[in-house]
Amino acid sequence: MRSMKIYETNKEKRQDITQLPPEVVVDDILESLCHQKRFDILKAISSGTRSFSALSNLTGLRGGNLLFHLQKLVDKGMIIQRHERGDYMIIGKGFKVMEGVSSIYSAPNPSQGDEKK
Repeated sequence: MRSMKIYETNKEKRQDITQLPPEVVVDDILESLCHQKRFDILKAISSGTRSFSALSNLTGLRGGNLLFHLQKLVDKGMIIQRHERGDYMIIGKGFKVMEGVSSIYSAPNPSQGDEKK
């Protein structure tokens, strides 16, 4: 598995996955990412806060449709709204999830071998 680069060899960086508690609910993390619009929102606010109207322009969603997706992200602890009518910002859990997605996306794919060289 190490030669296929399936897991990080630096033990200081790697967490013991087997020690995840049984109460970890996969939906708490994956539901936030299972819709492209929610992923786009998380990606946009990973670099800074965004207003409702900026997120509306970015996603093409209006009113209640955008609010639905924002509320899902708030409920799952990925983002917060700074004030009642304020900007949306990513918080720790959301940022970690996006870091994980970025890490997965940029990881070498052993099945592709040396095709990229």
